[in-house]
Amino acid sequence: MTVQQIKHIGIIGMGLIGGSFAALIKEKQSGYIVKGYDVDPAAAKLVQHGMLDIYCESIQNVVKDVDLVIIATPIDSVIETIKTVTDYASPETLITDVASVKAPIVDHLQQANYAQTIIPGHPMGGSDQIGFANASAQYLYNTHYLITPLGKVPNQFKQFLESLSFIVAEIEAQKHDQLVGMTSHLPYLMSVMLMNILGSVPDNVDLGPVLGPGIKDMTRLSQSSVDWGRSVSQANKETLMELLTAVKAQANDLIEIINKEEWNKLAERLNNAQQLRQRLVKTIS
Repeated sequence: MTVQQIKHIGIIGMGLIGGSFAALIKEKQSGYIVKGYDVDPAAAKLVQHGMLDIYCESIQNVVKDVDLVIIATPIDSVIETIKTVTDYASPETLITDVASVKAPIVDHLQQANYAQTIIPGHPMGGSDQIGFANASAQYLYNTHYLITPLGKVPNQFKQFLESLSFIVAEIEAQKHDQLVGMTSHLPYLMSVMLMNILGSVPDNVDLGPVLGPGIKDMTRLSQSSVDWGRSVSQANKETLMELLTAVKAQANDLIEIINKEEWNKLAERLNNAQQLRQRLVKTIS
């Protein structure tokens, strides 16, 4: 199979990422045929919006005669979806997924013996919005597509992703989960914690006058899908337990510093964070 032959794509799960992936393909490769399936039949509306060419009513139909299957279901159903897809897809069909936790999927694939080439993946794009109604190609423009392969990745798959503007990078599954846990899953939980603290304010207190851009930025992630938050916490539990323990240690450190009025030590912590943030911004700008 050459890269030119990856022209028929089936997407299973037409939520925000699945819908955005479909929109990106149609925008960057308008001649490709994109089929989609979702448990919510309302996703058929994506045909009217030009994001899908065909809406299918079953996994069996969406994987028929396609070159690539993209599994964009919730994390806790990816493995079962892989099993179903491999029952119907041709052995020549490539399969990838977009789950933000990779180790459980890779562990399963290492024990299984599927005829198809399956390449676990994770596009590093998205939004705190949810559902196919909010899908947009812009969420995936020029983002990294991290792959945690079990073997050699076919060149046509990498070239296909690059043709969509993705920056393809390979990473070991456990390392992926640790780093994404730190940069995505933990920030979500911290946003939830901060929002719950704000929620403890009595109903008769108007927070409106004191809600500046800082608190809006810090709590934005708490609007993310509750199902996604539960799923990543379950699938990436070990990493998150380590990170939350580190958060507790950081909080205890600040409690002690402020309680003892060690303001110079506090300034050191603040300055260190400021410098780290400045370096971080340079790496992503």
